[in-house]
Amino acid sequence: MMKTLRPVFFFFAFLQVAHAHAQRAVQLKQQVVVFRPLYFHVDEVIDDRKNKENIGSIGTGGKTEPIVMDRMLQSSLREFIQRSVHQNIQNQPIDIHIVKVNFNISRKGNEWAEDAEIVFAFYAGDRKLIEYSGKGQKQTEEDPMAFVQEFMVKTLESNLKRFDTWWQQNKEKVPVTQEVKMIVTIGKTINKPNCIVYNKNRALIISDFEGKPEPDKIEMAATLSGVGMESSGETQNGQIVLNVVLTPYFSKSGSWFKIDGTNPRVLDHERTHFGITALSACETARRIRATTFYQSDYETKLQEILKSGTEAANREQARFDEESNHGTIADMEEQWERKVRDKIGKSDCY
Repeated sequence: MMKTLRPVFFFFAFLQVAHAHAQRAVQLKQQVVVFRPLYFHVDEVIDDRKNKENIGSIGTGGKTEPIVMDRMLQSSLREFIQRSVHQNIQNQPIDIHIVKVNFNISRKGNEWAEDAEIVFAFYAGDRKLIEYSGKGQKQTEEDPMAFVQEFMVKTLESNLKRFDTWWQQNKEKVPVTQEVKMIVTIGKTINKPNCIVYNKNRALIISDFEGKPEPDKIEMAATLSGVGMESSGETQNGQIVLNVVLTPYFSKSGSWFKIDGTNPRVLDHERTHFGITALSACETARRIRATTFYQSDYETKLQEILKSGTEAANREQARFDEESNHGTIADMEEQWERKVRDKIGKSDCY
């Protein structure tokens, strides 16, 4: 792959200090940083500090003055990186958030005592990846403000190097792509006890109905079936990949036959109920594949689709019973059995 590099500008680094309005103003001049990130590029610099007015204070002669940038710190750092850091914009875009910048400089005899703390956080979009902090101290008789630029540049360069190493090791594990990939399959086995997974080559038999009949029901038999969902995810190439397994199942303990109903006609009716459940799993899988999911909503959307599929299946089961009068209207029963059988035959689920 051809790498596109930003033009390199060479500048001498120097500091301008102004004594106006009782403050010290710092101008961050560009210089060549001998470093090129290999696995990311800085897309944006964002200042998260509550107080963006200054970057610290300097005390001398009994007075304390704020240290400020000649422009906003966010703009200064953004331009510095654009001009002074070699970058390949084809790499992963990363934002740097300014969490803390504080310089505390005071006069002690003939020397200046300088303390500094800088905290940068690295983000991929809205996702915080890692945070680095740097602290430094210095005693000097020279211009104390030179320490401000020196420490800021060294901290930035050090953090860029640290993050480049970290990102190389972790980029495959961190979901930076907002869209979630769904892989949907129809389950062939199930962990539920006393359950049978739908298999078009294995029709239900009367002995599968192990539940206790409900004497107050007019029906000769009842089928308890549903669609179970299991999911497991991992991050691949910066994207969440969710494996969703939809399993149409028949509950042996929840399904029953009355003695008077143990005949092939009633059994075919119950088999068709289970077939409707199987088709519901297919339709739910189709809807999941047709939906775009994002990190912010994929769990909610998935549950909504499953709930909607269950409700639609319940309506179809009720319609089947109503139109066939629970299997007692022979021609309607035959139509429903044929329709469900044909749909399953044409489906790629089973």
